[in-house]
Amino acid sequence: MTKDGNSTGQAGTLESCDCRVIIEINSGDKLNIEVEGPMKEVFGEAIKKVATATLSRLNVVGANVKIMDRGALDYVVEARLEAAIGAADKSSDTNFSIDVDKGGLND
Repeated sequence: MTKDGNSTGQAGTLESCDCRVIIEINSGDKLNIEVEGPMKEVFGEAIKKVATATLSRLNVVGANVKIMDRGALDYVVEARLEAAIGAADKSSDTNFSIDVDKGGLND
């Protein structure tokens, strides 16, 4: 997915076993993923791998992503990313929708 201009969305909390995701989708072709949290040294690369796979599945090619982790499991990270992308969609004039059957975003 590429978009003209930038749009930002966020999802999640800083409660235990959750994460907060802030995403800025842009028209570039590079993903910048930053992970913060008390267990960053142990799980940071695994969280980045989940985020990269999820963004790829959803056809997001240009974005700055910040994940503030508090012990979220993989499926929570995926869900928070999907929700943040949905929130970013609502903040722009371009509409994208998640096609659950195909596991991707359609424009």
